[in-house]
Amino acid sequence: MEKAEKKKYNANFITMLSGNSIGQIVPLIVAPILGRLYLPEDFAVQANFIAIVSLIGIISAGRFDLAFVLPKKNKHAQTLFIISSIILSVLFCLSILIYIFRDAIGKWYDDAVLPTFLIFVPLALFSYAFYNMQANWMLRERKFALISMNRIVQSITNNGVAVLLGYLGWGVSGLIYGWILSNLISIVMFLPAIRKSWVPFKWNRKFARNLVRKYKDFPTINSLHAFTDILASQFLIFWLITHEFGALVLGLFSIMNRYVRAPIQLVSTAVSQLYYSEASKKKRENKDVTSIQNRTLKTALLFALPFGVVVLLFGPTLFSWYLGEKWKLAGVFAQIMAPALFFQFLTSPISATPIIFNKQKQAFGLSVLGYAAGLMVLFGLSKMNYSFEKVLIGYSIVMSFYYITLISWYLYLAKKDHHATVI
Repeated sequence: MEKAEKKKYNANFITMLSGNSIGQIVPLIVAPILGRLYLPEDFAVQANFIAIVSLIGIISAGRFDLAFVLPKKNKHAQTLFIISSIILSVLFCLSILIYIFRDAIGKWYDDAVLPTFLIFVPLALFSYAFYNMQANWMLRERKFALISMNRIVQSITNNGVAVLLGYLGWGVSGLIYGWILSNLISIVMFLPAIRKSWVPFKWNRKFARNLVRKYKDFPTINSLHAFTDILASQFLIFWLITHEFGALVLGLFSIMNRYVRAPIQLVSTAVSQLYYSEASKKKRENKDVTSIQNRTLKTALLFALPFGVVVLLFGPTLFSWYLGEKWKLAGVFAQIMAPALFFQFLTSPISATPIIFNKQKQAFGLSVLGYAAGLMVLFGLSKMNYSFEKVLIGYSIVMSFYYITLISWYLYLAKKDHHATVI
């Protein structure tokens, strides 16, 4: 039975990884073109725009979408889907207010270009959030092949539009329009499968309220956790870099962030989705989760180690050769961040562990402490007039310790549950 489960896991992993591989290979192939069509300042505007959308989008479904895979009955999951849609509709309407305050946001960022694109925030929010809802529903249905195919189409659309509009001289518009359009096309691709899997049922308001109470940790704890992650890892960092070091430095940092994290996303997205689906299934059946967790970590390490070594040794050379000489400093940033990115590589695939074992409050507490420490170092060193490279060294050290702590805790949770089940 164990061999059969391992074989099934490997087959599903290859399916998910193939889609993610092609999805990440496309931007890597296109990167030299984008690096020569766009300026670092263009990528800085796009980075700040996506950070704003992600900050709202990550909580726009109340995080109930993450709970889709947990209920045994389809009726429960479908009710959660409708609840998520209602919350998204409300936040979609409220997000229109962001454009009203566009001038104030532009002054806060010290960026005159960003405010002109804030009118697209509601559409971008919907495309980002509803796509995530659909993807989590497909995980429940175990439609791994469809998820992989969708990711490929999304990547081709995003990068293809960016190249075309960049060639036509649209500037940063090409980057932002490509990102929004790729999400919208992904939504359309998922719709037939969603409709086919939907079972007719009668909406019951009282039952929905009870379900909200049952999964209350998702909107009350997990949403705060996810919000904090985006706030600390994107929104505040990007703002701080823009404000203290300028759009040019942010553009270089964001490019580093995008292309160095590509291998992380390539593996961790596929592995983490598979881990969440398989580990949740084992937990529902009161089976040991440690085996699937260890297998997931070994898979991540297999990719993380060569990735970390290559970035550490050849970062500046790779960036200047591949993207152009103006991006060489981004490679220096990559070298500095290599240790933190290595440990994040190991952490990401098993990051759903607290959700599976109902430890979201503790996970949120650790997240706040870790990101607060990183931001304090980043802010403190920048105010002491250190160069951005030295500021980044301090940040990388702190985040490395944070990710090591998370990995240790995730292992402890699964091991503790295994002992409790055996007893």
